[in-house]
Amino acid sequence: MKKIVDSPCPKARHLQFAAAYNLGRAYYEGKGVKQSDEEAERLWLFAADNGNPKASVKAQSILGLYYSTKEPKDLEKAFYWHSEACGNGNLESQGALGLMYFYGQGIRQDTEAALQCLREAAERGNV
Repeated sequence: MKKIVDSPCPKARHLQFAAAYNLGRAYYEGKGVKQSDEEAERLWLFAADNGNPKASVKAQSILGLYYSTKEPKDLEKAFYWHSEACGNGNLESQGALGLMYFYGQGIRQDTEAALQCLREAAERGNV
């Protein structure tokens, strides 16, 4: 995967973002590579801001989760990335946004927005 991420070959470009997302998970979990939150974050940011829609949305969602659980937490970044993922159709991030609005995490507390996010997430199958 690392070779694909670092490849200058234009034909590999469409694979780079999915590879970056998956390699980021490997670094985060320490599977096959030395565990590194920093390298995972770098790779996910690369995947989140680029072309492959499926990998980008997954990376956006995982960045939202990452920033809400790492120490120290960065709830504003978590909210931003969950918002990006939700805007791109990610169901889990829509539920997470609802909870962030409800508890005022990373954003001003807004019960109406929370209920709207949670209702839409539930209607789409996120229970």
